[in-house]
Amino acid sequence: METRNLNAFLRVAELGSFTAAAIELGYSQGSITVQVQQLEDELGTKLFDRMGRLTTLTSHGEAFIPYAQSVLQAIQEAENFAHNRHEMHGVLRLCSSTSLATNILPSLIANFNRSYPNIEIIMRLSDYMEEMTIRMRQNEVDIVCHLDTRNFFTDTITFYEKKEAVIAVANKDYPLVGKKHVKLRELLHEPLLVTERSIGHTNYLEKIINDMGEVLNPTIEVSSSVTLREILINSERSASIVPYLVVQEAVEAGHLVLLDVEDLDIPMWSQFVYHKSKWVSPSMKAFIDFVSEPTH
Repeated sequence: METRNLNAFLRVAELGSFTAAAIELGYSQGSITVQVQQLEDELGTKLFDRMGRLTTLTSHGEAFIPYAQSVLQAIQEAENFAHNRHEMHGVLRLCSSTSLATNILPSLIANFNRSYPNIEIIMRLSDYMEEMTIRMRQNEVDIVCHLDTRNFFTDTITFYEKKEAVIAVANKDYPLVGKKHVKLRELLHEPLLVTERSIGHTNYLEKIINDMGEVLNPTIEVSSSVTLREILINSERSASIVPYLVVQEAVEAGHLVLLDVEDLDIPMWSQFVYHKSKWVSPSMKAFIDFVSEPTH
């Protein structure tokens, strides 16, 4: 059973296309077809149904994915068994929301790089969940790190997740600072800064406000939560509703003040995921194991 045939199978399964797999692997489409057919002949079963341009896994193909991944993983581990972390080479491609990329990932990646200095890390940023998942499904990135409502995608594997608090925060001169048991409705009648409505927590917030019979009319709407934080710090008499991790340092430094909004409940989670059909390379496995260590 040749590794190139297993690689071809996994790439076609991941991308849903012989043509896309051929482009990624640097082969002709005919070569990829032959490699998959050789594997099917060895196994004595069809792995894909091909109907015109549509390529889908058969039940046997779906069941064979973890076996193919295990074989390739074992081969890579055998090739690397005599190498320590500092000698491991590879590339790790991440796609992250800006909030995680500026608050959680910097120290994590810096520590990972110290342990694995020869693994090249490429990180792309996006605050749009749809864009990140498309990149993952098209194999443009290995791992997606997102902050959104808790997702249970059927085609992904989650290896890290943490519930993140969403809070109301304001300048010191905001009129509701110091008031107890503030109602969310009260914030709607004062200057309010929000991230773009299609972004996780703001999208959820707008639904809550609409259910109250109100309309979200922000003073400022921006796509980046980090940009929003800086605008808020430099504004007057303004508030915002954001994940706490975005403003934690600003609150601790006294630049911003938390508001006591008693009816604010937006469930948000930071999650690290990869496609279930993705072959877990040594670089990916190193990162997954590193993130999963109790100290991180």
